[in-house]
Amino acid sequence: MEECFMKRGLILGGNFLQLSAIRRAKELGYYVICANSFADCMGRDYCDEFHQIDTTSADEIMKVVVCSKADGLLSYASDVAALPAAIVCEKLNLPTNLSQSVEILTKKHLFCSFLRKIGLPSPNSQSFTRKDKDQAFGYMHQIGFPVMIKPVDAVG
Repeated sequence: MEECFMKRGLILGGNFLQLSAIRRAKELGYYVICANSFADCMGRDYCDEFHQIDTTSADEIMKVVVCSKADGLLSYASDVAALPAAIVCEKLNLPTNLSQSVEILTKKHLFCSFLRKIGLPSPNSQSFTRKDKDQAFGYMHQIGFPVMIKPVDAVG
């Protein structure tokens, strides 16, 4: 199929977690554009076009979507790229999940607050910055051990 008539899809991320999406898009006949923070990612060998960008930056994603004339955008198995992807899709009227929903689902402290708001069980939780180390230790002693500490913006 000639490239000018192919649907063009941008996939954010090019590591092993995104390989299945890249391969499947190729099987379905898409012109696959891959964007990843690192140039030496696995996905680079399987896509039609590659861009090394910060996939957490809506501005950088927007530039790639526009310059590559992508018809769609997918953040697959990448929590950190999901929100900027939704923001870009909203601005370009591309199909997406609402950025407000994506933000709640990808930021643990917002998700726990959401669960409490709608009456579903949620673990005792609190969000702290690196500067709040003393407050964090105080909170751990207040709720009791054992405790679980998780990053707010990554898988885990």
